[in-house]
Amino acid sequence: KMIDRLRMQIFITRAVPHHNEGFCSGAKIKSLTREKDIVGRGRILPRIRVHLKVTAVVKTPHRIEGYAIVSEDGMLANAAGVMPDSLKFEADQIFFERGLDGVAVVVHGRHSHENQRRSDLRKRLILTRRVAAIASDPNNNNALFWNPTGASLDQALAVLGVPDASLGVIGGTDVFGMFLDRYDFFYLTRAPGVRLP
Repeated sequence: KMIDRLRMQIFITRAVPHHNEGFCSGAKIKSLTREKDIVGRGRILPRIRVHLKVTAVVKTPHRIEGYAIVSEDGMLANAAGVMPDSLKFEADQIFFERGLDGVAVVVHGRHSHENQRRSDLRKRLILTRRVAAIASDPNNNNALFWNPTGASLDQALAVLGVPDASLGVIGGTDVFGMFLDRYDFFYLTRAPGVRLP
């Protein structure tokens, strides 16, 4: 799926970049920091950090970061809903893994997963409509299935045992959209020359 709602928040901001290393939660902020260039497979992938707190005096109890890589035409996955190898770059994967190592809980849908060395050690919330509210994952003691229509984020984190956790949101599209007004940072990599069917 194309990340239309995400594009409204991120790509528009990208048109007027400026450097701003500071971040003050709750302030009126709409800025973009070019954090570094990611080099992969002979290409330079711009990695951008986007500040999405654009409303005044809003304080969220959890630090929330988003992580995504999209094709040149703004796609997270191909027509079959699969992230192809053409969107996987070694340097970006390293950045992604380090980012998730820095948060307490990974948040994603049933069809998304980071598949990294320490994935099984990470606490996670898996969004799904298949449970009424919150349910344990029989295959992973560190994971809970969470239906946001049946339980709040605070309730889910409390059951997971980490009520004040920082979050790393990794998709898919609907999951990214759920947190659009709450991200502290969104790390987006665009893969140049990669277009998906």
